[in-house]
Amino acid sequence: MNKVLLFGSARTGTVTLAHCLRHTAAITDGGNLVIDEPMNKSIEQLRVRGEDGAAIIKLYEKVNLLHKLDVEDTVPIADNLTSDEIYQMLDALFKRYDCVKHLCDEVSRASNKIVLDYAVDNNIKIVYQYREDLASTCLSKCMSMQTGQWTTLNDHSRDILNEAIYDPIPIPELHFLYVKMSSVAEVYTDYLIDKDVKFYRVCYEKFLHPDNDIENRINAFKKILEYIEWSYHETDIILKALHPSTKQHTDKEYNKVPNIEEIYEWKERISR
Repeated sequence: MNKVLLFGSARTGTVTLAHCLRHTAAITDGGNLVIDEPMNKSIEQLRVRGEDGAAIIKLYEKVNLLHKLDVEDTVPIADNLTSDEIYQMLDALFKRYDCVKHLCDEVSRASNKIVLDYAVDNNIKIVYQYREDLASTCLSKCMSMQTGQWTTLNDHSRDILNEAIYDPIPIPELHFLYVKMSSVAEVYTDYLIDKDVKFYRVCYEKFLHPDNDIENRINAFKKILEYIEWSYHETDIILKALHPSTKQHTDKEYNKVPNIEEIYEWKERISR
């Protein structure tokens, strides 16, 4: 199977796509061959991720980089490593896994570009996930930060969201996040285009938007698989993950935010 880098921001569908690819790889290769965010979290955040985090930490130890990571540090791991060390760690990751998911939100531009450089230099298929509606991305991110839930792929997460009570989301906080995300919206695509590199763009609105029915989502997933040259296997797990009912934040959820009308007014202002 071709090696794949999933690269994008939070709330762009990376969790769902990684889940579907993980299941696809398990059927094809007989193993769990997709790893989530091994470089864009702090070492302390990895320690609370159970077996997944333990496996990543063990890889850092294996390539003699564990001493570079300060347990008390809240900086993403990638920003604590040199370019050579990022390459060293990615070598270890891609030797063990067929796909690495990397979120660029909290990692420096320089480190993110090094991750992309590694994929280019090693003929790894790059799948770039993005969302055109940045205001909704920011709102969804702020809501997830309150609940601690970033997916509804399991019943437990859905139960938590059903019972969730939200605090008001300050407009300045939303706007700060919006400006920050807007400033890097085209940075990485432009970087790859300038390098004349082929990559596959996955637009959230054309893939997992709630207006898209299951057939639309399946076809979008098939096109991604066609690009990375993985086989499609239709299973209940994949169909459930791609079903529109897995949409995390719907009008029902948005209406739980006390100042949602104020937020809608803000979204309308910035869209003019």
